[in-house]
Amino acid sequence: MLRLLGPVLVVLLLGGCQLAFDSPSAVPGSTAPPIDAGVRPEAPQRGTTATATVTRVVDGDTLDVDVDGGGSESVRLIGIDTPEVFPEEECGGREATRLIGSLAPVGTVVRLVSDPSQSDRDRFDRLLRYVELQDGTDLGAAQVASGWAEVVVFAAPFTRLGAYDRLAASAGTPAC
Repeated sequence: MLRLLGPVLVVLLLGGCQLAFDSPSAVPGSTAPPIDAGVRPEAPQRGTTATATVTRVVDGDTLDVDVDGGGSESVRLIGIDTPEVFPEEECGGREATRLIGSLAPVGTVVRLVSDPSQSDRDRFDRLLRYVELQDGTDLGAAQVASGWAEVVVFAAPFTRLGAYDRLAASAGTPAC
């Protein structure tokens, strides 16, 4: 946590901070703790990247996108799991979905980053990617920091696991 705090303080002191939210809470009307919209965990090893445009927010850990030059894809965020909204809504599912929708609404241009330690696709044929906003904000890290997502390792540890674990350790547990 301290490794992340130092660079954040430097940015705040030297360059100011631009938040991706209009209000201090992650989701309007939510009891979730505020999150830092500039959540950018270090990524010592980057995979391939592609630019895409969000076409639909499916739930708190899945987006549909149009990949530049690659057609439509469903993308599952690497390393997190959020409460479900389908087939039955779980506690926090709606809030997790709203958070992703507030950070990356339909029409948002995002960067899809693969992880060399992970498969390209999951068992539902969704792309497995980190999804980053143009300012570098990692959507998965933002979900973890908000408390709406838990950090999960499916097949193998992922590159950003340490950073996500540190965020999870400092995240509150929001109420439904």
